[in-house]
Amino acid sequence: MLVSTKDMTYCRQLRRFVVEASQVDRGAHSFWYEGLRLVSHRTGSEAEFKIQSRVMCEGDVAAWVLAPSEETLLRMPWLDGITVHVLNT
Repeated sequence: MLVSTKDMTYCRQLRRFVVEASQVDRGAHSFWYEGLRLVSHRTGSEAEFKIQSRVMCEGDVAAWVLAPSEETLLRMPWLDGITVHVLNT
């Protein structure tokens, strides 16, 4: 699924994009399996992010944490350390 960084909040100190699941899911749950493709609203560059971990709270998924794929890091090494947190609200 392709998502614009314009639809996310970015925290520079944590190097983290944050978005609600309803913004990226659209009912298909495809990001759970395929990850997300982010497109920069400033440069138009696309980067693939894959699920790295899940944050659990009382037995439910509170958030999914995604990191750049290996292929993306080869093309865009400056994304190393950037994460996307998809909140399950």
